Amino acid sequence: MKKILLNKYNTVAVLSVAFLVYCGLSFAGFNLGMTGAVKNTIKILETNKRNQSNLNIKGNFTGTGSSSVRKSDAVGTIKKIAVITYNWFRVENINSTDFSIPIMTNEIGKPVGLVFIDDQDKVAGCLQIVASSTDTLNLLPLTKVKDGVTQIDLQLISFSTDTYGNIAVPEYDPVGADKEIPFSQDEKILAAKITKVLGSILKDPDINNNGIVDFIENRFFKIGFRYGLNVGQLPAGGTDGTYSATIDPVVTLNGFRIDCKIFPDYVNNSLPITFPATYTWTHGSYTGHENSDSLTQNFDGPGEGTVPPVDGEYIVDANSIGCGTLTFNVVGQQDAVDSILILAPTFHISGGKLQKISWVWKAYNNLAGDPIDGSAFVDNLAIQISGETSTSYNSYGGVPPDVGYHNWAGTTISGSDTEHVIGVNNLDWAADCHGILFRYDDKFGNRVNVSFRK
Repeated sequence: MKKILLNKYNTVAVLSVAFLVYCGLSFAGFNLGMTGAVKNTIKILETNKRNQSNLNIKGNFTGTGSSSVRKSDAVGTIKKIAVITYNWFRVENINSTDFSIPIMTNEIGKPVGLVFIDDQDKVAGCLQIVASSTDTLNLLPLTKVKDGVTQIDLQLISFSTDTYGNIAVPEYDPVGADKEIPFSQDEKILAAKITKVLGSILKDPDINNNGIVDFIENRFFKIGFRYGLNVGQLPAGGTDGTYSATIDPVVTLNGFRIDCKIFPDYVNNSLPITFPATYTWTHGSYTGHENSDSLTQNFDGPGEGTVPPVDGEYIVDANSIGCGTLTFNVVGQQDAVDSILILAPTFHISGGKLQKISWVWKAYNNLAGDPIDGSAFVDNLAIQISGETSTSYNSYGGVPPDVGYHNWAGTTISGSDTEHVIGVNNLDWAADCHGILFRYDDKFGNRVNVSFRK
């Protein structure tokens, strides 16, 4: 009896401490004889609490929805949610009727996908909202959240399927100009188009084909494409004045690269990749993070440019690291290229020297449309300027000969910036500025090189 009472009271004490710590109270030096495992649990709770932002996502599975979609009881009881960004994932246990999950600080400012998993550890559906009559969005773009918003209620979640996998359709769509995620309609469509590759992975996340949801196995297999684009002509310019670049009506792809990343432990790799059978043009034999051999150059395509990657199955041989054969069913490549986000730059020249570059962001397939909010899409931007034979200037600085003959400390350019003041005073527009490359990392996990030449 004493033993039972002792266990009972210890249990009550432990639960009380865990609850109070979770609520933010400090118990430094006060342990009530807790075991190492319990201290560990409390430490995890404290860490999780610290890492939470003030934003929660909630919803339920018990309301009444449209008869055109199947309800959660038709796909099993929902027990887990996988929360995914382009470089991070976690799995949360939830109850079977509703959910409210905190968004972590490292998820704020990124698009977040939600994958609902049932009690059989199968995918019930990936969150999907409608962007247009032809486009759907499978991530909540938390890159822009209205000030003061602490909760997004998706309301009833209903389940269905589309061509690529299982989907979870919320009764309430929080993405819109006057909503919690205030994207314009053009921005919403753009986000849908440039995230189709990741969206297709989230709808069917069993990339290693072993019948188990990858996230349950503590794995996130991701494939992405990086593009190099020639998009227009630099102005001839003059001694003094403001001059805008000309954007070509048809983009020229001068290279692309494929990244296969395996989270959490094989982000950097050089794994063999097999392209779809329909891609018959020259391409690299394998891909790898920060590996020059993964830059695919092809001069046999239209206009002596590179033939864009095609939709289809990309097979990655990951047997060498114990991950088996990975199959990525890639969709939306043409949309991604056509809708690429580019800068429309203007050059400010005084005394024949380039003083400043200003710009607006545009979707390439909608140049006549309103400018895109760079802060919602672009993480960072770098500018590289070249003369006829070598680099003459980098926005991020450096020491010659790495950056030509100009030497300065450099600066960081963010997506919210709309101009860059040249860091030196002797950058000659005629002699030093024959080509300008804008390289940006967007907030959706893509890297794009956009170049203009005289």
